[in-house]
Amino acid sequence: MKYLIVAESHLCAQLSEILAEEIRRFDIRHEILFNPSNVTSQLKKSRPDLLIVIGSSKSFSIVDQAKKRKIKCCFFHQTLMDKHDRRNLSQLSIRKIYTDIPVKSTDTSNVFLLSDVIRKLNGNNYDEVQSTEVSIFYSDPGKKRLADNLLKNISKLNPDINFNALDVSLSLKEAVAAANRSNASIALDQFSNVFAAYTNCPSVNVYQKSLFRKSNNENAVINKLLGKDIISNILANKTGVLISEIKKVLHDHQHCAGIMQIYQELKSLIGIQPFARQAAQEIIEWIDEDN
Repeated sequence: MKYLIVAESHLCAQLSEILAEEIRRFDIRHEILFNPSNVTSQLKKSRPDLLIVIGSSKSFSIVDQAKKRKIKCCFFHQTLMDKHDRRNLSQLSIRKIYTDIPVKSTDTSNVFLLSDVIRKLNGNNYDEVQSTEVSIFYSDPGKKRLADNLLKNISKLNPDINFNALDVSLSLKEAVAAANRSNASIALDQFSNVFAAYTNCPSVNVYQKSLFRKSNNENAVINKLLGKDIISNILANKTGVLISEIKKVLHDHQHCAGIMQIYQELKSLIGIQPFARQAAQEIIEWIDEDN
């Protein structure tokens, strides 16, 4: 059985590894090809039994190519990374579409691969926290400048706190280790907000307004999913307000407990089951049925 797995970004590639592991577990006939340099050529030349795409609306064109060649396709839509309207999923006329978080406007299954990755990485041992540490998390490389400026400004005003900035997309392993060391976190995008929740790291949501477009992170995605306002939303240039909020997370135990409670509610909504395993079983059964 030939599988072609295409991941839109380095972060998606890390998420796809856990799915590939489960496919290998259930299909001894597997032949998996990861991220070919020329997807169009591989679809034409190797004609896989199944194309698996992990990404956002940027990857719709790859799904369309498979459809034209009558190749079966599964699309794992990373809603948290997509800056476009989620209703765009209705444009994809394929049978198997999975979303990372529940999307009410579409008839899709919820498969949150990040949960599986974090569970696997949390089996590792990490150094004990020696000092107060706060991590600034972002998954969009375009947020690096914002993260670096934020790090510089708040570090000057709080020399007693060890701040660090980390691009989650570069290494989920390092990001999970940083979350486990940290007493609190600052999330700069939707993916980082949910990442903080699944690593149980109390967070503050920071967003940046633009004259040309509205920020899609102005309200923490956790608040939006649960219809509550527990995670604080701070404008990036309001450094004083941000520092006050971080200190509240660090020292106000009741507030911190409220954040941890909403994290549990989020996990109940999205789930913590072995998503990759269930998806792999379903995909393989689907292929076998049609054969």
